[in-house]
Amino acid sequence: MLQTLWFFIQIALVTAVAVWLATQPGSVSMSLMGYSVTLDVGVFFILLVVTVLITMFVWRIVRAIFSVPGAIAKYHQEDKRRKGFRALTRGLVAVAAGDAKKATQYSKQTKALLPYQNGLPVLLEAQAARLRGEEGLAQNRFEHLMKDKDAAFLGVRGLLKAALDEGNYTRALEFARQAEEAHPKQGCDPDCL
Repeated sequence: MLQTLWFFIQIALVTAVAVWLATQPGSVSMSLMGYSVTLDVGVFFILLVVTVLITMFVWRIVRAIFSVPGAIAKYHQEDKRRKGFRALTRGLVAVAAGDAKKATQYSKQTKALLPYQNGLPVLLEAQAARLRGEEGLAQNRFEHLMKDKDAAFLGVRGLLKAALDEGNYTRALEFARQAEEAHPKQGCDPDCL
Protein backbone atom coordinates (compact mmCIF):
# COMPACT_ATOMS: atom_id res chain seq x y z
CA MET A 1 0.00 0.00 0.00
CA LEU A 2 2.73 2.45 0.99
CA GLN A 3 4.81 1.53 -2.05
CA THR A 4 1.88 2.25 -4.36
CA LEU A 5 1.26 5.57 -2.65
CA TRP A 6 4.97 6.47 -2.90
CA PHE A 7 4.93 5.55 -6.62
CA PHE A 8 1.98 7.88 -7.29
CA ILE A 9 3.63 10.68 -5.30
CA GLN A 10 6.76 10.32 -7.44
CA ILE A 11 4.70 10.43 -10.65
CA ALA A 12 2.89 13.53 -9.39
CA LEU A 13 6.18 15.25 -8.55
CA VAL A 14 7.74 14.44 -11.93
CA THR A 15 4.60 15.62 -13.72
CA ALA A 16 4.50 18.86 -11.71
CA VAL A 17 8.16 19.59 -12.46
CA ALA A 18 7.65 18.79 -16.16
CA VAL A 19 4.59 21.09 -16.40
CA TRP A 20 6.40 23.84 -14.54
CA LEU A 21 9.45 23.59 -16.85
CA ALA A 22 7.27 23.49 -19.97
CA THR A 23 5.45 26.68 -18.97
CA GLN A 24 8.61 28.67 -18.23
CA PRO A 25 9.32 31.41 -20.74
CA GLY A 26 12.66 31.50 -22.42
CA SER A 27 14.81 29.61 -24.81
CA VAL A 28 18.03 27.64 -24.90
CA SER A 29 20.50 28.41 -27.63
CA MET A 30 23.39 26.13 -28.59
CA SER A 31 26.09 26.68 -31.16
CA LEU A 32 28.48 23.94 -32.33
CA MET A 33 30.77 23.86 -35.40
CA GLY A 34 28.92 26.61 -37.18
CA TYR A 35 25.44 25.26 -36.50
CA SER A 36 23.10 27.08 -34.18
CA VAL A 37 20.00 25.62 -32.54
CA THR A 38 17.46 27.51 -30.46
CA LEU A 39 14.82 25.60 -28.47
CA ASP A 40 12.11 26.56 -26.02
CA VAL A 41 12.99 25.66 -22.43
CA GLY A 42 10.21 23.06 -22.21
CA VAL A 43 11.24 21.32 -25.44
CA PHE A 44 14.89 21.36 -24.32
CA PHE A 45 14.07 19.64 -21.00
CA ILE A 46 11.84 17.08 -22.71
CA LEU A 47 14.67 16.23 -25.12
CA LEU A 48 17.09 16.10 -22.17
CA VAL A 49 14.85 13.67 -20.24
CA VAL A 50 14.33 11.49 -23.34
CA THR A 51 18.11 11.41 -23.93
CA VAL A 52 18.77 10.38 -20.33
CA LEU A 53 16.10 7.65 -20.51
CA ILE A 54 17.50 6.28 -23.78
CA THR A 55 21.02 6.32 -22.33
CA MET A 56 19.85 4.43 -19.24
CA PHE A 57 18.02 1.88 -21.40
CA VAL A 58 21.08 1.31 -23.62
CA TRP A 59 23.30 1.04 -20.53
CA ARG A 60 21.06 -1.66 -19.07
CA ILE A 61 21.14 -3.63 -22.31
CA VAL A 62 24.94 -3.40 -22.54
CA ARG A 63 25.31 -4.39 -18.87
CA ALA A 64 22.93 -7.34 -19.38
CA ILE A 65 24.91 -8.52 -22.42
CA PHE A 66 28.20 -8.39 -20.54
CA SER A 67 26.74 -10.16 -17.50
CA VAL A 68 25.56 -13.19 -19.52
CA PRO A 69 28.89 -15.10 -19.35
CA GLY A 70 29.02 -14.64 -15.58
CA ALA A 71 25.43 -15.76 -15.19
CA ILE A 72 26.08 -18.85 -17.32
CA ALA A 73 29.21 -19.70 -15.30
CA LYS A 74 27.29 -19.26 -12.05
CA TYR A 75 24.48 -21.50 -13.34
CA HIS A 76 26.97 -24.23 -14.29
CA GLN A 77 28.70 -23.94 -10.92
CA GLU A 78 25.41 -24.24 -9.04
CA ASP A 79 24.34 -27.16 -11.25
CA LYS A 80 27.64 -28.92 -10.57
CA ARG A 81 27.22 -28.29 -6.84
CA ARG A 82 23.63 -29.64 -6.90
CA LYS A 83 24.75 -32.78 -8.75
CA GLY A 84 27.62 -33.19 -6.28
CA PHE A 85 25.33 -33.11 -3.27
CA ARG A 86 22.92 -35.49 -4.99
CA ALA A 87 25.82 -37.91 -5.60
CA LEU A 88 26.91 -37.47 -1.97
CA THR A 89 23.44 -38.32 -0.69
CA ARG A 90 23.17 -41.34 -2.95
CA GLY A 91 26.63 -42.47 -1.91
CA LEU A 92 25.81 -42.25 1.79
CA VAL A 93 22.63 -44.23 1.12
CA ALA A 94 24.73 -46.85 -0.72
CA VAL A 95 27.09 -47.04 2.29
CA ALA A 96 24.12 -47.52 4.63
CA ALA A 97 22.84 -50.28 2.31
CA GLY A 98 26.27 -51.92 2.17
CA ASP A 99 26.63 -51.51 -1.62
CA ALA A 100 30.39 -51.04 -2.10
CA LYS A 101 30.19 -50.68 -5.89
CA LYS A 102 27.60 -47.88 -5.83
CA ALA A 103 29.27 -46.19 -2.83
CA THR A 104 32.59 -46.11 -4.73
CA GLN A 105 30.90 -44.81 -7.88
CA TYR A 106 29.15 -42.01 -6.03
CA SER A 107 32.29 -41.25 -4.02
CA LYS A 108 34.21 -40.63 -7.26
CA GLN A 109 31.38 -38.47 -8.64
CA THR A 110 31.24 -36.48 -5.41
CA LYS A 111 34.99 -35.93 -5.42
CA ALA A 112 34.86 -34.71 -9.03
CA LEU A 113 31.85 -32.46 -8.52
CA LEU A 114 32.74 -31.09 -5.06
CA PRO A 115 36.56 -30.90 -5.12
CA TYR A 116 36.83 -28.29 -2.36
CA GLN A 117 34.50 -29.97 0.13
CA ASN A 118 36.38 -31.77 2.89
CA GLY A 119 33.77 -33.12 5.30
CA LEU A 120 31.12 -35.49 4.03
CA PRO A 121 32.76 -36.32 0.67
CA VAL A 122 35.85 -37.56 2.53
CA LEU A 123 33.63 -39.54 4.91
CA LEU A 124 31.91 -41.14 1.92
CA GLU A 125 35.28 -42.00 0.40
CA ALA A 126 36.44 -43.56 3.68
CA GLN A 127 33.24 -45.56 4.14
CA ALA A 128 33.35 -46.78 0.53
CA ALA A 129 36.96 -47.90 1.06
CA ARG A 130 35.91 -49.80 4.20
CA LEU A 131 33.13 -51.54 2.26
CA ARG A 132 35.67 -52.59 -0.39
CA GLY A 133 37.98 -53.89 2.36
CA GLU A 134 40.67 -51.24 1.79
CA GLU A 135 41.30 -50.47 5.46
CA GLY A 136 44.54 -48.56 4.79
CA LEU A 137 42.81 -46.09 2.50
CA ALA A 138 39.86 -45.82 4.87
CA GLN A 139 42.18 -45.07 7.79
CA ASN A 140 43.99 -42.44 5.70
CA ARG A 141 40.70 -40.74 4.82
CA PHE A 142 39.50 -40.83 8.46
CA GLU A 143 42.82 -39.27 9.53
CA HIS A 144 42.30 -36.61 6.86
CA LEU A 145 38.88 -35.89 8.37
CA MET A 146 40.50 -35.33 11.76
CA LYS A 147 42.39 -32.34 10.31
CA ASP A 148 39.10 -30.60 9.51
CA LYS A 149 37.82 -28.97 12.71
CA ASP A 150 34.18 -29.28 11.58
CA ALA A 151 34.45 -32.96 10.62
CA ALA A 152 37.10 -34.14 13.10
CA PHE A 153 34.58 -36.09 15.15
CA LEU A 154 33.61 -38.12 12.07
CA GLY A 155 37.26 -39.05 11.59
CA VAL A 156 37.69 -40.01 15.23
CA ARG A 157 34.53 -42.08 15.15
CA GLY A 158 35.62 -43.90 11.98
CA LEU A 159 39.04 -44.68 13.44
CA LEU A 160 37.42 -45.79 16.71
CA LYS A 161 35.13 -48.18 14.82
CA ALA A 162 38.08 -49.55 12.80
CA ALA A 163 40.12 -50.10 15.98
CA LEU A 164 37.22 -51.93 17.61
CA ASP A 165 36.73 -54.10 14.50
CA GLU A 166 40.44 -55.01 14.60
CA GLY A 167 40.23 -55.81 18.31
CA ASN A 168 42.80 -53.10 19.13
CA TYR A 169 41.12 -51.91 22.32
CA THR A 170 44.05 -49.75 23.48
CA ARG A 171 43.89 -47.70 20.30
CA ALA A 172 40.09 -47.66 20.47
CA LEU A 173 40.33 -46.23 23.97
CA GLU A 174 42.59 -43.42 22.68
CA PHE A 175 40.03 -42.54 20.02
CA ALA A 176 37.21 -42.73 22.55
CA ARG A 177 39.09 -40.20 24.70
CA GLN A 178 39.57 -37.93 21.68
CA ALA A 179 35.86 -38.20 20.94
CA GLU A 180 35.09 -37.37 24.57
CA GLU A 181 37.34 -34.29 24.36
CA ALA A 182 35.66 -33.18 21.16
CA HIS A 183 32.14 -33.59 22.58
CA PRO A 184 32.43 -33.82 26.38
CA LYS A 185 28.73 -33.57 27.15
CA GLN A 186 27.66 -36.31 24.75
CA GLY A 187 27.14 -39.67 26.37
CA CYS A 188 27.40 -42.85 24.38
CA ASP A 189 25.78 -46.18 25.07
CA PRO A 190 27.41 -49.38 23.71
CA ASP A 191 25.01 -49.44 20.73
CA CYS A 192 26.23 -46.10 19.34
CA LEU A 193 29.48 -47.63 18.14
